Amino acid sequence: MFFYRKRHPWSVAQEKHYKIRSGARASTKAQERMLIDKAEKLLKHPELAIPECEGSCWFCDFKSGLKKMESIRSVAEDEKKLERLTESGNDWGKAFAALLLLRKQKKIPYLFSAKTPFGEIAYAVRGSARKELLIGMQYYDHPRVRLVAVMDAVRNKKIHIFSFDDRMVCTGKIAAPPKDFIDFLVKQLGTELEKSGKAYVCRHLVDIKTEEGMVPVSYIEIDWKPAGTCFRICEKCVKAGKNTLLSILTHMAVPNPRLEFSFDAKGGFECHSKCTSCRIPKTVLDAKSSEKYLHGELDDRGLIDKLTMQCLRELKDGTAKVYVLGKKCFGKDSKGFLEGLKPSEEERIGLEAVLEALKGPVIIEGETAVKVLETYWDEHGERAMEAVCGDIEVARELLERYKNSKMSPSQLLKEAIAVVKQKEIIAKLPTYAKLPAVAKFADEMARIFFTRGKEDTARAIEKYFSEDASVKATAYAMLLAMGLQASKQWQYMETEREFAEYLKPTAEKFLASTPENYHECLQALLSATGSTERILEPKK
Repeated sequence: MFFYRKRHPWSVAQEKHYKIRSGARASTKAQERMLIDKAEKLLKHPELAIPECEGSCWFCDFKSGLKKMESIRSVAEDEKKLERLTESGNDWGKAFAALLLLRKQKKIPYLFSAKTPFGEIAYAVRGSARKELLIGMQYYDHPRVRLVAVMDAVRNKKIHIFSFDDRMVCTGKIAAPPKDFIDFLVKQLGTELEKSGKAYVCRHLVDIKTEEGMVPVSYIEIDWKPAGTCFRICEKCVKAGKNTLLSILTHMAVPNPRLEFSFDAKGGFECHSKCTSCRIPKTVLDAKSSEKYLHGELDDRGLIDKLTMQCLRELKDGTAKVYVLGKKCFGKDSKGFLEGLKPSEEERIGLEAVLEALKGPVIIEGETAVKVLETYWDEHGERAMEAVCGDIEVARELLERYKNSKMSPSQLLKEAIAVVKQKEIIAKLPTYAKLPAVAKFADEMARIFFTRGKEDTARAIEKYFSEDASVKATAYAMLLAMGLQASKQWQYMETEREFAEYLKPTAEKFLASTPENYHECLQALLSATGSTERILEPKK
């Protein structure tokens, strides 16, 4: 995570973030005790603050630093000598002498504050050692903060340092990490990763077998070249706000991470088809998004989303026939695409007509039938309505009738299919030349009920005007039969409601009638109101 302005263009944002801002503040007893305890431990084991050597450098700054620290141990109880040593010699020696001086003085009235990528760090200042060395020495047991002390050496000598829980290891100019460092790192990433060949992958990617070019699960991939391995984590396993590359780099200091790490995001779409060859273009992440990820401005999920959006743009600009619903790709499978929308009866009929007319890719960012219909309605709405109605003139009539309404395409198709059903049902019902008032009312309401349902029937009853008490009682009886009386009872007198209770069983049978017994049930309802009139036989 440590990058440098001199040679690495991707370091600028990190350097700005890493810049140490100091300000003195009073120390607490706990902070004072902590630093003195650390001084006691380093007095016994000064090698804990120095990277272990696994490289083959002809000259090692760390060995000379440790040698100086070893010599300072002999004057650990001499405060005056420690004060002089904090001002002379190499920085490792000065920083060590400063820590031992704190131990000897046993009082640390003030601490300075450093804002780093790991949070705010409090450290004590004694002598002229660089603050990075002071912080590294005083936090020798922090697996990431202690790397601050070695950054100059990494930059100037082009060496590699890896920080474990309890130690640092320097491999010199050899970029490959120590053998056990990768296992340590895998545990630190916080995602369950399994070894699969040379890669470490999350559980969703372990057993995936794909044909060439097909990626059924979207994931990020971090390739660590010197280590000969890579990390793959699928979209389900990436953690919100986490940048895996930066999480890896916080445990090491390397001269130029750009040369040692590469990354990519693959997939972006779930495969829901069995195409012989994938129709999703192999998209290369744009430079701007790459830079944002490198600088920590994008997390893992953001990287996958960026690639997905870029891929969508390329798909939309192409001519290949492919059906994409949200992040689900159905290839050329229009039926699978349609099933994925879970459309209603009328939406399915309309969508089939629309999809048949479309050329090129069908890319829908939402995952509903409503969204597809809204996307293509202006151009293909008439075709969808005609498919539902079965008659272009009826379709145009309905579109004209509702052109100023706020009905959605799905509602318009529902209206169209209701008209079709009404025609079919009404065609089978008896046709009367003349009916008594009660029978006329009941016949009109029944036709609405059969074709449009009880809610529309209730609205029609509410709008129907009649002074006839028998008609009113029949109206309320039909509301009772449909279970919709509660909100309407105030519109009826008590005598009308009582009469309706008597008519309710007959009204229920009437609304449940079929074309075969419709006439009989209508006559029964009329007779139940006390009428002696006989309804003339319907026309054949």
